[in-house]
Amino acid sequence: MAMQASLARRYAKALFSIALEDRQLEKVERELADFQALVESNRELATYLADPTILPTDKREALKGITEKMALSETVRNFIALLGEKGRIDAFQAIRAAFRQMADDHEGKAVAHVSSATSMAPDLEKNLAATLSKLTGRTVAISSKVDPELLGGIVAEIGGVVYDGSLKTQLRTLRERARQ
Repeated sequence: MAMQASLARRYAKALFSIALEDRQLEKVERELADFQALVESNRELATYLADPTILPTDKREALKGITEKMALSETVRNFIALLGEKGRIDAFQAIRAAFRQMADDHEGKAVAHVSSATSMAPDLEKNLAATLSKLTGRTVAISSKVDPELLGGIVAEIGGVVYDGSLKTQLRTLRERARQ
């Protein structure tokens, strides 16, 4: 897993450098998302790309045809064809995620993965995003999910840093202090 993450970062960094130099970050990200959506929506294509018995050169040609029909930029077409040829298309999702992270870092953006015991009201979510933006110095977007086990409060994770304000954790801390 660590090997694939390292590999994904190397490929993403190469593509990111080209996209940045060509001033095409948004376009490249959009095209990567479009390609991923196509693969995820087409089980037959996903199976074909994952099949280790198919020659990489055959995958490259198939990918070349698909990306041309999608009218993707030459940069993205060549990049996806290279992944097919090198037998690395299975790392596409990880590469795309690493690319998105690099683009977010470059643009001063961050995504906060927030868990709460119940659904958050839109105004609370907006206030939380503003607070986390001040805390991190980045523009923060919220990706929320409900986790009833938290009992109350929230847990926010941004770039590997966890801010835990959940009732569950507070109760556990109180219990541990009471035992001392």
